[in-house]
Amino acid sequence: MIEFKEAAEQIRRKGAKKLTVRQLLALFGQQRRGRHVAAQVRKALRKEKLETVPSFEVVHIDSQILLQSKTAATVKQEKKEEAAGENLSVANEEREVVLTIGQLEAANRPPLRISRNDTVTKAITLMMQNDTAYLAVMSGERTVDGIISWRTIGKARAAKRPTDTVQHYLAPVRIVEIDTPLFDAVRDIVEGEAVLVRSKGAICGLVSARDIASQFVTLSEPFLFLEQIEHHLRAILEKTRLSSSAVKELVNPADTDRIAKVSSVDDLSFGELARAFARPEIWDRLHLLLDCGAFSLRLEEIRSIRNKVMHFHPDGISEEDREVLRKTRQMLQGL
Repeated sequence: MIEFKEAAEQIRRKGAKKLTVRQLLALFGQQRRGRHVAAQVRKALRKEKLETVPSFEVVHIDSQILLQSKTAATVKQEKKEEAAGENLSVANEEREVVLTIGQLEAANRPPLRISRNDTVTKAITLMMQNDTAYLAVMSGERTVDGIISWRTIGKARAAKRPTDTVQHYLAPVRIVEIDTPLFDAVRDIVEGEAVLVRSKGAICGLVSARDIASQFVTLSEPFLFLEQIEHHLRAILEKTRLSSSAVKELVNPADTDRIAKVSSVDDLSFGELARAFARPEIWDRLHLLLDCGAFSLRLEEIRSIRNKVMHFHPDGISEEDREVLRKTRQMLQGL
């Protein structure tokens, strides 16, 4: 927070500052945009009379933004919202972070483009050189004529189009704003293979079904790791043949409703599993040639990572956290 205040003071003296969303979060000692982190950043920006362009919440975490003093237009809009009672409420500050198409890396990478008067041969060459299935057909940063892809080329060739110019091979393409909710944009991508992303009137990215699939793999991998880790922990704990009463003792004594529902290792939450391995009387029955304290610390680390993963945010988790999950899964597989 001190670093952010220093940055704010520098901006007041020297003007706007370019940085990435990741660098902005680092000023607050954070690595990703969760609900509470986003609220913290918004509150600090408002206090220092600063804004980010575009909003730090709608673009990819490694996208460059401009941290600057609020413009007259922004101040005017905020006053209008305050008068309408739509701003500065606790509910607004604690609102859920909306996942947007702009938070994907591809949405912030200017697409390869070609003119409608270029040849299809040139289009094919560009697609092969860059290992891409799509080219934006444009006559400027803001004027879109359509999109050309292997699919549109194949359909046109099958119809034996007589000409070799791109305009006879292109297809319409949907354009979505950079702050469009991700799941709304996904529907458009499913229907049209790809969409172009626009920010402040200019096309800033192209997102295809392949990009969505890649993002899904990135987000889902930690879930798979966690599932495997929990499976291994339950299998190991099963070897102790805990009685139903012993299993119930692992539940928070104050949670009487849950105690009534729990009767076997399969019913335990991750936190309760970790609690079991930390108990000397249970650990001794496992006969593992490992240190109980170090093992329990790792499970606590996994529990913390698990809480981050469950938010399913496009920022994902850090590579360090991902590596901890990989190594823990590998260790448990060998026990």
